[in-house]
Amino acid sequence: MVILPLILDIILLLGLLASALVFGKMILVRVGLTFASLLEQNLFAVGIGLAVFVYVIVGLAAIGGLYPGVARLGYGFSVVVSLIYIYRHGLPKRLPTRLTRLEQLFISLLFIIAFFALIAVLAPPTDWDGLMYHLEVPKRYIQAGGYVYIPNGYANFPQFIESLYALAMLLYDDILARLFNLACGGLATLTVYAITRRFVERHVALLASLIFVSSPLVIFVFVEVFIEAGLTFYSLLAILALISWQTDGDRRWFWLSAVMIGISLGIKYYTIVLGPILGWVLLERVWWTEKRSLPAVLHLGLKASFVALIFPLPWLIKNMILMGDPIFPIISSFLGRWGQGIAQANWAYYGMGYSLLDYALLPWRMTFGDRFGMPKPGPLFFILLPLLFGLPRIPGQVRWLAGVVLVWFIFWANSAGQSVRFFLPGLALLSIVAAVSLAYLPPWATRLRPLLIVTIITVILYNLVWPIYFASWSLPYVTGQESRHEYLMNRLDLYPVVDYTRRHLPATARIATVWEERGYYFDRPLVIGQSPDGAFLHRFVKDDDPAALAEAFLSRGLTHLIINDHLTNDPEFNLRDKYIYRVKTQSLLVHQPNFQTCYLRPLFEYKGIFLYEILSLSTCAE
Repeated sequence: MVILPLILDIILLLGLLASALVFGKMILVRVGLTFASLLEQNLFAVGIGLAVFVYVIVGLAAIGGLYPGVARLGYGFSVVVSLIYIYRHGLPKRLPTRLTRLEQLFISLLFIIAFFALIAVLAPPTDWDGLMYHLEVPKRYIQAGGYVYIPNGYANFPQFIESLYALAMLLYDDILARLFNLACGGLATLTVYAITRRFVERHVALLASLIFVSSPLVIFVFVEVFIEAGLTFYSLLAILALISWQTDGDRRWFWLSAVMIGISLGIKYYTIVLGPILGWVLLERVWWTEKRSLPAVLHLGLKASFVALIFPLPWLIKNMILMGDPIFPIISSFLGRWGQGIAQANWAYYGMGYSLLDYALLPWRMTFGDRFGMPKPGPLFFILLPLLFGLPRIPGQVRWLAGVVLVWFIFWANSAGQSVRFFLPGLALLSIVAAVSLAYLPPWATRLRPLLIVTIITVILYNLVWPIYFASWSLPYVTGQESRHEYLMNRLDLYPVVDYTRRHLPATARIATVWEERGYYFDRPLVIGQSPDGAFLHRFVKDDDPAALAEAFLSRGLTHLIINDHLTNDPEFNLRDKYIYRVKTQSLLVHQPNFQTCYLRPLFEYKGIFLYEILSLSTCAE
């Protein structure tokens, strides 16, 4: 029965979250901080506890101990320790307070979203990014028992969240990894509530959570296998720690924020934007309020930078050993190695314009534009933007949060190619600012508050279509109508090719791909064209010798080739070829009939995805 393994997935997730909570609490007790609420304490505890698990996995990977038995033994130990802790300290006893009807409505909507999101993740993963590297990379480390070189350029980014996914797959399966991602999304949503609750009543904090989590983009990121859910959670914890430092002046909050920024850097380099935000508060608090000297401020900033850099350090060391570049491919690209042009390709593909008019139109284009596909953040953020004109009336710390949103927006608009998914922490903070602004409307506008709330609820109800839609994808598997194999054969266009390679290719076969990157379900790692190992593919263009290209494949031990014809005209891959390799996709020799006809033997095809055997001798007549 399918339902029993899914129940086990959920039980394992709850056990891990409970263990993370307990381990985090044990650490926070020694720190001695005073929290504004039990919820805030628990959020920080879970965040710290999950980090403990991640760095244990990192340690195991570094010493070659990445095996299921070791992970399960450690998991069992952590659960036993947690049960002993709970037995000794008991569970917090708090009497529930009476909920208003509006609060009941908001909580009901949150539960509806959570229910359908849960259904959506209880099926094997099929999204591109997950199969390309968020699951692919940890799978290869597990196969090797630890960190090894992988012919995938994406393997060299920081891997905090991927380490959680590795833990999930070591404990049980990839559905548990999807549950981990959804749990990070739930924690991020709870952190939105916790921050908002500092400034307004409970129903407004619930509304802020709803504004955030009902976004089509947000729910999409939460139910697929991305890293932005965890990134948003830890970024919000860093911001919450800074708010706490501003509130009570305890400098330990400053150091906790530096820790959370460090963890965020271990998820994505992009969160370096949190550094200037930390520096902003440091200057305001220490130089302006405490009247300390600028050298003292600089000294604290340098120490905080050192603390933050400790957390991505394991992956920097790994990259230095395996790639000769601690922040691959950034330094390599500057030195003329692989990676030049990646930023330009991303900007050309995702970017929505860079003139002053384009910047002014970005909120509109993020919401209604035709770039970056679907889903988008949804219309609610755009509708609520006029509330920001009420910023002078709201509490000072919320005005500061609005400033953080602006800083994040400017940084996002000028980096990462304006990929909307990377602005997820900004959307979370914008939800908080918008909800608080709604509570602090000027007297003349208070009559509009009921109309605004009705409008917000209407849009949220419309947005429910998205979690229901995502859940519908998983229903055939969750209800047992399809087995895992049947589900993937019907849902994933690449899977029939995967199935063929499993059944027919020898264990010694090595597969290269040109534009196809989804390697997770293959038994062996793919050598993808968009990686350092696949770069040689782009040196052979039209009119070059086909025999030389075949020899280049075979001399590298590559025996088979996958070509996804649908991606031949894909704008993203065309732009990568243009900016990274300075070639036109259509001019690549691997795409020409004189190579495909003479040096490739077709083995299997499904929906335009071809598997070939690479031949050493031409089959064409001279």
